[in-house]
Amino acid sequence: TFEEVIQKALRMVDESCTGFDAERFDTELNHRGVPVSEEPVKHELKNPTPARIWAVAKAFELGMNVETVHDLTKIDRWFLTKLHNIHKV
Repeated sequence: TFEEVIQKALRMVDESCTGFDAERFDTELNHRGVPVSEEPVKHELKNPTPARIWAVAKAFELGMNVETVHDLTKIDRWFLTKLHNIHKV
């Protein structure tokens, strides 16, 4: 499935990564010296970076829905829905 492919691809990017996981974004923020909160997540969602995919995971963990993430990222809703499916598991 698409969800399985995304999980495998993310694990291949970084061996320490478990896939579409919000904790990976927490690690990124800690590395930058930024406290974990909704504001840095929204900032990351608005600005494409290599860590943006994990910011999407963090946004879902913080309770943002597909529409809110779409409004911030302009990422296609179909793709975000698939990522949200992974988050729900």
